[in-house]
Amino acid sequence: MGRISSVNYEGGTAQVVYMDKDQAVTRELPLLSFEYCMPEVEDMVLVCHLPNGAAAGVILGRFWSLKNTPPESGRGLYRKDMSREAGKAMFRYKEGEDVVQLSGPQIKLQTDTLLIETKNVSGTGEKIGFVGNQVTMQGGSVSLQGDSIVMSGSQITISAGSVQISGAGDVILDGISLKNHTHTCSAPGDESSAAN
Repeated sequence: MGRISSVNYEGGTAQVVYMDKDQAVTRELPLLSFEYCMPEVEDMVLVCHLPNGAAAGVILGRFWSLKNTPPESGRGLYRKDMSREAGKAMFRYKEGEDVVQLSGPQIKLQTDTLLIETKNVSGTGEKIGFVGNQVTMQGGSVSLQGDSIVMSGSQITISAGSVQISGAGDVILDGISLKNHTHTCSAPGDESSAAN
C-alpha cells in the first residue's frame, strides 16, 4: 500500500511513495487498463509488484478505508461512481429494487441506430425535446395533452377517416376568420351576416 505522489494522465501511469519504506518513490507504474479512472495525488492505492523487485509493478487502484468510505452499502448492491462527488454521475443496481439507474448532469448517447424494446416508456422533465430530419410517432392510440399545444411548420397535414375538433376560439386561414367572416353576394350592397 502506498500513496500517489505524481500522475501521468497521458501515459496512464503514476508514481507511488511508500511511507513505511523511508518514503521511497517508485518509478512510473501503469494502472490496470480495463477502464480509465486516474487517481489523484495523495490517494492511497494498492500496488502489485513483480517478484523481481519494486522496479516493476501495476497499480491496482484505490481501496476503501476510514478516509475513503462507500457512499452507500448493502448486500446485492452494485454501484459505480464516475465522479469524486458521490451521486453526481453513477451507474447503480440493487437486487430487489429491480431498477438500473444511470444518472449524471447530462447523458449523451451517440450511435447510428438506437433500438429500444420495452413494454412501457415513460418520463418526466421540465423540458423534453426531439430534433431530427424526420420524427415519427406511431401507435394504436396517440394522445397529446397539455395546457398549451403548439404545432408550427412550413406545411402541416392532417388526414383521417374522421376528424373532430371541439373547443372555444377561432380558426383563421389566410387571414380569414372561420367564426367572424362575411360573404359578399353578387348583388351590390347585399352583404350577408356572419357565416354559420
